[in-house]
Amino acid sequence: METELEERGTTFYGGDAPGMVDYMIWPWVERARVPSLIDGEDFDFPKDKLLKLVVWKNEMKERKEVKDTIMDPQIQATFYKGYFTGSTEPPKEEGKSRLYSMNFCPFAQRARIVCNVKKIPHDIVNIDLKNKPDWYFKIHPKGLVPALDLEGQILVESLDIAEFLDEKFPDPPLYPADPEKKAKDKELIGKFGKLTAAWSVALHSKDDTTSQENPITNALLNMETELVKRGTTFYGGDSPGMVDYMFWPWVERSRVPSLITGEDFDFSKDKLPKLLLSAAEDPWLDLSHVGESSLSQQSDNGVQGLLSCGDDMVSRQQETVSSLVSQFVGVGEWDT
Repeated sequence: METELEERGTTFYGGDAPGMVDYMIWPWVERARVPSLIDGEDFDFPKDKLLKLVVWKNEMKERKEVKDTIMDPQIQATFYKGYFTGSTEPPKEEGKSRLYSMNFCPFAQRARIVCNVKKIPHDIVNIDLKNKPDWYFKIHPKGLVPALDLEGQILVESLDIAEFLDEKFPDPPLYPADPEKKAKDKELIGKFGKLTAAWSVALHSKDDTTSQENPITNALLNMETELVKRGTTFYGGDSPGMVDYMFWPWVERSRVPSLITGEDFDFSKDKLPKLLLSAAEDPWLDLSHVGESSLSQQSDNGVQGLLSCGDDMVSRQQETVSSLVSQFVGVGEWDT
């Protein structure tokens, strides 16, 4: 990288101002000392051989767009140590709640969405569910996600977390004010377990997923019928409510089983018009979106937790689909 910078004869790889190259390599330069801090064996970079790179680093860290993202190497090292068994929990930031999550867990995504909707300042610690750190069992005795540390109070179970936050932070309300309508929404969420079960069955099943009897399709048709009955864009009315947010993670993942098995099926827009429309209209859902290709690739290779966020790590995770299924079934409160 030093040689390339010398050949370009500029302060940044992008010229007089940072460009794509600068921004893409910065995170690794910022973390360059983290491995040595974790191992306890410090080392220095040969600054006399990296003169241009040292100047580049000093210039980059003063750029506002970069400066706002910088974290002290010692803190980063502590965070990385927190991912491993026998480690200590990453340090907390004052004034923020903490959500213990996992990127590909639909239950954890529920909690992430509601925290976003309620605009609760929080950080996220993703738990490696294949290699759970010892300290996490002090947070959640069963080692499941999600769990929310809210001002020292630990909340578990995605629906319980969502309902607690809705009561404590009533703006915007996620349930109708009318008691009868609220009870109806709670009943619908209770029935929602059929879709989560169908998703698991579809992952296990060797049957043709293109069939009209596909359990996921049938579950979605039932949800479509309910939305038609309500005559609104969302289950919550003109804007999403508790039903919408509790339902969303499985709609996002609804095609994943077919992508894993290689037997694709499409949701018929003529049969699910209301459902497909409502799924595209809320900005909070974009903030929690994982993406089908990411989900199916992670599913096919096996999920190892937070460290699976790197492309190289993904390519090394060559586990079976059955291993993945057990991961997702055990990832949250799947049996509730």
